[in-house]
Amino acid sequence: MRVLFLLLILGNVGLAGLVWLDVSDRAEVGQSPTTPAGDLVLLTDPQGLRGLCLVSAPFDREVDAQVAMFRLTVPHRLTTISEQREDGWRVHLPASGNLAEARQALLTLREAGAATAALVPHNEMPYTVSISVHQQARQAEAAMERFRALGFDARVSPRLREEPRFHLVLQGDVPPPHLAHLGWTTRDCADALP
Repeated sequence: MRVLFLLLILGNVGLAGLVWLDVSDRAEVGQSPTTPAGDLVLLTDPQGLRGLCLVSAPFDREVDAQVAMFRLTVPHRLTTISEQREDGWRVHLPASGNLAEARQALLTLREAGAATAALVPHNEMPYTVSISVHQQARQAEAAMERFRALGFDARVSPRLREEPRFHLVLQGDVPPPHLAHLGWTTRDCADALP
């Protein structure tokens, strides 16, 4: 047991000596021990980018943006911007004053035959009862007219959904050749980052 303990201590001392030699060798050459290898760029500013920047067209998936960043040798950042997208049409009642009123309106709609009626999530349309959702506006308009004929104050609104979009932001005004096809816009770096 003592021999194992002694070997572990000697191994740690030897490893510390190798690290110290590597750091002192770099200092003699004039390199900082923290200088990254190869063409990687160390960003010391919290935002990292100044002056003119290029902003890529949006990527639908984060992994696609990460693959595009793989060979970059210029200062860059990956930024995510949420965009609202239309995702069909919602037939709904006007917003109720509170949750109890919304639940009562939901029960009344279900009794009238609206089997798909449901409460809209609070972050989308608070205290609102959705009657149905349609891909095409004319279908939604027809459903609205059916429920208006039954005495409900039905309305149609576009159904919105938040989707993340991933953008590369690069220092400079000329994209690297392997990414020139992405569709870039030039902006001041201060405006390019959210």
